[in-house]
This record gives sequence, structure tokens and C-alpha cells, in this order.
Amino acid sequence: MPVVLNGVPLMGEPGFSSRVGSYFTTNVAQTTAQHDFPELRLRTFDASSAEMFQYSLEVVEALSWEIESKEQDSTLKLVVSSALWGFKDDVELRLEQLGPKQTKIHLISRSRTGKADFGANLAHILAFYEALESKMDRVNPVGS
Repeated sequence: MPVVLNGVPLMGEPGFSSRVGSYFTTNVAQTTAQHDFPELRLRTFDASSAEMFQYSLEVVEALSWEIESKEQDSTLKLVVSSALWGFKDDVELRLEQLGPKQTKIHLISRSRTGKADFGANLAHILAFYEALESKMDRVNPVGS
């Protein structure tokens, strides 16, 4: 899939113009149940919220994101700094336990400055999911 700027997709649902328009006019990305961008739809994981909280802490550390606060083992408030200019973006992760071994992750990433993020906030969410899913594959390999 072709990418632009911060390694975010250009093609795919809902189409090139919607994606580029979003990257150049918004400074926030958020997961929702019915998001137009498939990669921003809420994801559910087969693990308890306590396990997901621990996995999330480990992923945040691996990504070198700063932990601003932790709330009740269900919410993390994080700061991501851009490598080149040092811009800071706020990321909030909230866990929703659906069952004993099922947890939904809600993510929102916002730029502190500017009116457009050029896809940076989407890139933060994608980086988190990629690292988390890789970690979970190592912890719970398929077929185990």
C-alpha cells in the first residue's frame, strides 16, 4: 500500500482524497467503532484488561513514549515527541474490559500545535497497534 509523509496509508477505504484531506486538515486521530479508516476501528483483544494494561506499558516503553499518568490500571496518558522537530502529541489509551479474557482498546492521539498533523497521529496509533500485536503474538503464539 503506498504511503505518504508519516508512513500512513494513501490508498484504501475511504479513498485517496478523503485520506489526504484528513491528513492536511486535522490534528487528531481516534479509534471508533465505525471509523471511515478501517485501521482506526476499535480493536478487541483476547486478554484481560490487567494483562492488556501490562502489555501496553511494555509497548509504550519499547516505543520510548513518555507516560504522563496512569489511572486505575485502565487508562494511560502519554506524550509522543517527534524526532525531527520535537513536536509533542498527546496519546490517551483506555481499556474497556468486555469479559474475563476480552478487552477493547480505545486510542486517541492529538497534536498540541498546528491545525494539520500530516498523518502523525494516525501513525502513532498504527505504531502502537503494530508493536502490541507483535508482542501478543510472542506471548500467545497462534496454535498454542
